[in-house]
Amino acid sequence: MTKRLEALRESRGMKISELAVLSGVSINAIKAIERGQARPYWRTVVKIAHALGCDLHELDGYDRPELKICVICGKEFEDSPSNPNKTCRDGECSKVHRQNLYKEGKYDRSIERMHKNISVSPLTGPFETHQHAKSWVIVSPDGTRYSCRNLSLWAREHEDILPGTVSQFTRSIRKIKQSYLGKALNPCYHYKGWTLESWEDC
Repeated sequence: MTKRLEALRESRGMKISELAVLSGVSINAIKAIERGQARPYWRTVVKIAHALGCDLHELDGYDRPELKICVICGKEFEDSPSNPNKTCRDGECSKVHRQNLYKEGKYDRSIERMHKNISVSPLTGPFETHQHAKSWVIVSPDGTRYSCRNLSLWAREHEDILPGTVSQFTRSIRKIKQSYLGKALNPCYHYKGWTLESWEDC
């Protein structure tokens, strides 16, 4: 309803601010709808149509909600026809539905594919190939150099030699990096004798 809404509003010589006052819909929401950045709810469409004095069919392109029946609790709920939702908005129903799908084997192929990909190049979890992994070279107080790609993973694996907790250590090393980049409010260049020699954002 993006271009249609703008055309109807302008044909009535109405500013966005005026439509906002008459409809009770915020200026930002109306702008987003006209730009195609938001898809309004049915009740929003009704408010806008009433403010413009037009029939609902004139504001085309919206999804009028339909009644669906939750596959878990059996209750009716309103939802857009284009949404694939099978359960109502009760979080427990959604959880039970996912568990049932898992038991039925609906996710078996996806899980198998995920495990295969993780064994080759995992992008999430405690791996050196984590999608946010960086190359770090850190130096201990006794001058020992350590190289790693996943700082959090390395810290967990070497917790016994750290001067504080894993989170304190990783946060401090990252703050040292920010200090070198000139982005730290209170710069620091070492953490209890530990220093950062180099890093690569790759």
